Amino acid sequence: MSGSSRDTWRSAPSARNGPTNTGTSGPNGSGLTLTFDEWLTYGVGKGYCSAPVCNTHDGLPSSEEEDAQWEDGGDPCVPAVRLYVD
Repeated sequence: MSGSSRDTWRSAPSARNGPTNTGTSGPNGSGLTLTFDEWLTYGVGKGYCSAPVCNTHDGLPSSEEEDAQWEDGGDPCVPAVRLYVD
């Protein structure tokens, strides 16, 4: 994610007061230590999540099914997770 807009993201004060993220256990309990960028890249590559977007300027990505629900007057739930990067 080098050179991406991720560098402009800010951590919430409450996130800075919590445990320090020095790495995450690797996939399937492999014991590998991943950096935040490696962890996120792995998740995006496996289809677990989208690439980070700016909700203010880009909006959240949606599926064709969600778009169809909106067009039909529905109100689909779109789960989101905010990323805190130091």
